[in-house]
Amino acid sequence: MKFFLRNGSQLILDINPIKSLKGKILRASYEPYVSPSEVLSYKLIANFEDGKKIPRIGLRGTAKIYGSRVTLFYYLFRKPITFVRQLIGI
Repeated sequence: MKFFLRNGSQLILDINPIKSLKGKILRASYEPYVSPSEVLSYKLIANFEDGKKIPRIGLRGTAKIYGSRVTLFYYLFRKPITFVRQLIGI
């Protein structure tokens, strides 16, 4: 089983919400999809840290994803910047 985590991100399973799992992101989907249980989700693929017990398939949980730090300017104006890039075709 593969799942993911990066830069201090956490995977918290519903069966054990106190203990989080750590790993490394390999791939993430761009668009969400609706699962058979009608939950909107992103597909993420990753490896767990070496030496950790891998949880069984089918467990549910929440992943907190942290990226690198950005400037306050970019954080406040990321949507307008994206709009302008799409408008001029960059």
